[in-house]
Amino acid sequence: DFTVADTFLTGAAAGNDNVVFWFKSESEKFYFYPCPYRPAADARHQALGGVVFKNLHSLNVTQSVRTLNFRVYDTAGDLVYSTRKKKNPIRFRSSGSNALPEWKWTAVNSADHPVASGLYVFVFTDSDDRTVLKQGKLMVIR
Repeated sequence: DFTVADTFLTGAAAGNDNVVFWFKSESEKFYFYPCPYRPAADARHQALGGVVFKNLHSLNVTQSVRTLNFRVYDTAGDLVYSTRKKKNPIRFRSSGSNALPEWKWTAVNSADHPVASGLYVFVFTDSDDRTVLKQGKLMVIR
């Protein structure tokens, strides 16, 4: 782990000649990829293993150790996945060399079974589930 300038934090994890980098920039906004997520049709998506949500620090969370909850609903409004229900909220540090403001949903339901192809709605909330910080749509094509 090392710091690059004041606005970038970079961490690296190495293993078997593979190096993975994570970048944080205070000026970058929240985004996610890939959409649509197509693990059967695209080897890159399969290797990625899910939908990655980046720059979570931009969601206006104020604690020094940031905690978010994440939920996914199908188009009928049924809850498909919840970090709160699984008692596994998303945590990351807002600063320091180990800040990693990203999280990956592996496109599974709360029972850890792969979700079906379809359109889904995601919601990020604060740790108390009182404030919606971000919501959007994503698509999974199996």
